[in-house]
Amino acid sequence: YVEIFIEDIPDAFFKLIEHKELAINFTKYKPISEFPSSARDLSFTIKNLSSFNKVLSMLENIEDELVYKSFIFDFYKNEKQELIKLGSRIIFQSKYKTLSDEDINTKLNELIEPVLKIDGVFIEGM
Repeated sequence: YVEIFIEDIPDAFFKLIEHKELAINFTKYKPISEFPSSARDLSFTIKNLSSFNKVLSMLENIEDELVYKSFIFDFYKNEKQELIKLGSRIIFQSKYKTLSDEDINTKLNELIEPVLKIDGVFIEGM
């Protein structure tokens, strides 16, 4: 620890220091919606263990204007039956209106359809 006045530091010292500007990635302001959100929980069963990473990536990277947030909240691996169960929550919210069940279910089906096309992936009861 050293305490010194900046005026006492010779100008030559500052010329020796390499100046690098760091890019600052500021989060842009997103207005908060006045409309209510609605969540859907899904339980995916994965019987083809080699598909796990692909399913996880698809569920973690859901992007849509009606999706406020999505995340995995549960993980279970049954080694004897060689299957994995993932609990996923998708929270829907519009900036422009209150979403109806029909709006949400239509978007939900659109979002999970590619996941369910992966070999060995299904949702019980669907």
